[in-house]
Amino acid sequence: MTCVTMNFQKNCLLLKVDNIRKERISLPNAEMTSQEKHILRQSFLKNMGLMMSTNQITSQSKAFACSMLPGLDIWYKDDPEKKKEIFARHAGEYFNTQTIMAGLISGIALAMEKQQAESGEDLSETITSVKSALMGPTAGIGDSLFNNCCRIIIASVAIGLAANGNLLGPLFFVVLFGGGTLILKYLATLIGYQQGVTFVNEAFSKGIIPIITKAATILGSLMVGALVATNCKINIVLAPTINGVSLSIQEILDGIAPGILSILLFFWVFSRIQKGSSPTKLIFLLMGICIVLAFLGIF
Repeated sequence: MTCVTMNFQKNCLLLKVDNIRKERISLPNAEMTSQEKHILRQSFLKNMGLMMSTNQITSQSKAFACSMLPGLDIWYKDDPEKKKEIFARHAGEYFNTQTIMAGLISGIALAMEKQQAESGEDLSETITSVKSALMGPTAGIGDSLFNNCCRIIIASVAIGLAANGNLLGPLFFVVLFGGGTLILKYLATLIGYQQGVTFVNEAFSKGIIPIITKAATILGSLMVGALVATNCKINIVLAPTINGVSLSIQEILDGIAPGILSILLFFWVFSRIQKGSSPTKLIFLLMGICIVLAFLGIF
């Protein structure tokens, strides 16, 4: 299913890029001016609110529109009505992608908005097409590579440190994952502004993106299994005596499959979350069950 989806997104993106090329859109020079660097820094900061302003109708569009403001304030300082029109367009269009990769689309949109302002051409439909074409592929890349792979690997190390009472555990996660994602998002904004859709198009055409996405998904799944096995331990201490022989239930279960209760618990919790159950309620439910079972001498 993942391969089919990625191929569909690739074909859609290539089709959009072919249409965009017909518009003869140019990109900024590799050497950016101090003003352009300032615009990109401010755009990056405003893009930080992507998940804080999301809604059910246009999703992340409000923060995305705000990320366009640093450029619009300069390019349309003498035409406030046009600036309002462009801002309203971005704020009213549906936008939803992975937060790190959103920087890439913001950079591309800024470059295209700059060309529109300088050339006087109406590129609004083209800009909307680019955003729509990139949302799906970039979300797939970002979720697989960053959310489902890098985050899990870093979290596994941090959890191991924290489980041993080491305060470096949470700091390790915040600095490495939190700080790392900020750096990557800023770099994505720069790349998007300088390289545009060409960067994503070449990555897809060379087959790099599907390979990275699939590898990251597999590695992330392996890390989830390792996390469950090492950090979700269920030990049944109940050992009833039958005909003078102590019967260890835990040893019987380990003989069938080591860690089988941890795996079953994981899939049960996962299924409940998939059906809309609150993670917080599940945590308190499990705490209550463990307390009762420990009181009864089962755990």
